Amino acid sequence: MGQLTICYICRMRLTLIMIVILLGGLGFQARAEYMSIGVMTDQEVTSIVVTPDEGSYFVFADGVKILEVSSTSILQLTLHDQKVKLRLFDKDMGSFRNIMFLSDHGDNSLRVKAVFPDLDVRVYDDHLQVAAGAKSLMLINKVELENYVAGVVEAEVGYKAHPEFLKVQAILARTYALSHAVRHKADGYELCDRVHCQAYKQKSRHYSILKAVIETHGMVLIDDHVQLITAAFHSNCGGQTSNSEDVWLTSKSYLRSVVDTFCTTGTRHSQWRREVNKSDWVRYLKTHQESPVTKECLDSVAVCFPQDERQVVYAGVDIPLKDIRNDWNLKSTFFSVNEEGETIVLTGRGYGHGVGLCQEGAMRMALYGKSFKDILHYYYEGINIVSIEALKFFLED
Repeated sequence: MGQLTICYICRMRLTLIMIVILLGGLGFQARAEYMSIGVMTDQEVTSIVVTPDEGSYFVFADGVKILEVSSTSILQLTLHDQKVKLRLFDKDMGSFRNIMFLSDHGDNSLRVKAVFPDLDVRVYDDHLQVAAGAKSLMLINKVELENYVAGVVEAEVGYKAHPEFLKVQAILARTYALSHAVRHKADGYELCDRVHCQAYKQKSRHYSILKAVIETHGMVLIDDHVQLITAAFHSNCGGQTSNSEDVWLTSKSYLRSVVDTFCTTGTRHSQWRREVNKSDWVRYLKTHQESPVTKECLDSVAVCFPQDERQVVYAGVDIPLKDIRNDWNLKSTFFSVNEEGETIVLTGRGYGHGVGLCQEGAMRMALYGKSFKDILHYYYEGINIVSIEALKFFLED
């Protein structure tokens, strides 16, 4: 494990230098070799305890180095009067607007325990910034790209998945990170740690994930215009993925509908069922109608309404399926409607928006012996899998 980690870090540093040079040519903002990830963003964290997990760290307060700490050091940072109050053991070190934990070694990490609210300990690779916000501490993990990719893969799919599927997720995570690196610019970081961007909880220590990241090192997906793609994926498509414009109104040449027989049987989210009161269902549909209709018509269209890939038609009004899914918290827009007495039964397939890669289908493909390249080309039409080094060579040529 130690040799793997050393190799991983060395290769990672070389590739990240290429990323900085390359992104300007791709039309993206030139960037340093670190991702800035807002962490614990779903909580109002007002107090944390930090201690080095591996290696030592320099502590900078408002730009001035004030400490060097190791794994025996325990620091508490608390929001107080819109500043960060810092204590080392029982010693008050002062209050500051911004505190940075910086390491000069690529294999170092920090343990972070939120005290208020009480959250589980998380371990973050590389560096940590703690700033004072209006109501909470702003925590930003400044993490090298490949370390971040490993953390995303673990948070999204875990470490027990098939090796080829882990490679798929590593490439998707890397592509997404580079193509969305300005998503939270207004918040002071690039991506958040929630599914709004990509799930990211902490450092990954699992051999299977680190191996997948190494073996796909620097690989990203581009379209035929040499642009990083929108690497969309979902849990289960129910047997057929969706065109991007059917869900988001934006057509992407590589996000085309494909028939997927891999996810329809023996998978967790291949089918679902939801029962609702008929009067509630009719009342909901009536909110969308433009003209009065008779009770007989209501009873009829409440069950048997025309439906295509995008919408249903109720009393002459188109209702987007994505609206029905959101309003009723359904697993997908792939469903039929049947009446059982005073109950409306929604019988559906799949889980998620249905665009791009179907995770459960891809997992099954990997089990059937398909390579990560086979899987990616199956779900994304006309894309290319390239390394950042190859892209740089292409652009210079």
